[in-house]
Amino acid sequence: MSIISRYIFKELLSYMLMALLVFTFVLFMNQILRFTDLFINKGLPFGMVFKMMLVISPSFLLVTIPMALLVSTVMTLSRMSADNENTALRATGVSFLRQLLPVGLLSLMAYGVSNYLVFYAMPWSEEAFNELRFKLANSSAATTSIKERVFNDDFEGLILYVNEKPSDEEVLKGILIYDSRTENVPQTIVAEEGVLVSNPKSLRMSLRLRNGAIHRAVNVEKKYQIIRFTTYEVNLDAQSIMGVAGKLERAGKNHSLYVIREKLKRYGPKHPHYNSQLVEYYKKFSLPAACLIIGFVGAPLGIRNRRSGRSGGLALSLAIIIFYYVMLSMGEGLGDSGHIPPVVAMWIPNVVLGAIGLYLILKVQKDSPFRLVARIGEFIQVQWETLRQRFFPEGFEPPEEEQA
Repeated sequence: MSIISRYIFKELLSYMLMALLVFTFVLFMNQILRFTDLFINKGLPFGMVFKMMLVISPSFLLVTIPMALLVSTVMTLSRMSADNENTALRATGVSFLRQLLPVGLLSLMAYGVSNYLVFYAMPWSEEAFNELRFKLANSSAATTSIKERVFNDDFEGLILYVNEKPSDEEVLKGILIYDSRTENVPQTIVAEEGVLVSNPKSLRMSLRLRNGAIHRAVNVEKKYQIIRFTTYEVNLDAQSIMGVAGKLERAGKNHSLYVIREKLKRYGPKHPHYNSQLVEYYKKFSLPAACLIIGFVGAPLGIRNRRSGRSGGLALSLAIIIFYYVMLSMGEGLGDSGHIPPVVAMWIPNVVLGAIGLYLILKVQKDSPFRLVARIGEFIQVQWETLRQRFFPEGFEPPEEEQA
């Protein structure tokens, strides 16, 4: 690698690492409150909470790596163009295509890391999550989350009130439960005492009550029932108190290719979830492949973005990122519903982005203006002016009496 290529690559790498740190931190901020609640209020040890953070990190990195790559490319080339370094390089015989070599190298590295995340780290994340559920079901998180003389709503569909919770005993005393899980037949349960019993394999818990009664109104028969019991068990969902872990299982799709293939064989083409599994299968290939394309889209845009420099490069990067993930989200929806084949749905964003990148690279190499981009900008400007004239015909000037 030549001195010029090393110079460009070092700047690209530094920007990418910085952007990767910022974007990952921003995504983690959405979970910080849940992590804090698990550590402080639920009483989970810090080591288990930290492991939970590691478990969800591969899913975040798979999203932030392409974003960081694009920001790095656009900002580096924008800075070089603003400082006329690009003009100086081309004057000395270094073509634009040669300047793309470091971009290609960094894109290959990002592609390799993304593939590792998809095929190794995310299946590990799924297995680690299942192990974590086993440990959490056996931990004291459920007991410590229940506060005495407080209406606890940590368990879905239940409101639990405990009058007394001795610190040296596992027995809860003076229990009141409002259960709204059964549609149209809510019931209130009172009991003298109860004990939490866990089943780690199914991640189910139950509250074993003693000496109490169930109060419920049957709307159909217009009757009020009171059922007294000596022993009664109320099923609880231990996952409800896990916060982040529960969210992760519902939101994360970290299965390995082997698991997805087995599901596809078991479901068959007529199964309602067959298309969604196919979408996830092809997404595991298309999302890392975006790293091979997205850097070459940012490079020509960065070169032509010489006026605004780094700040303009960041704004431009965010616009491209939003455009790509909107296409990806639309493709997922269309693929899940069966309106278009899942393989087409997942690869359309990459094809569109690749075509745009090729067009921009050819324009920069020939030193031609981006007429299509300019026309799009002019169209947006005309539409904005039309809307402004329609809704604000007199402009934005304040009334005369308010002017200085």
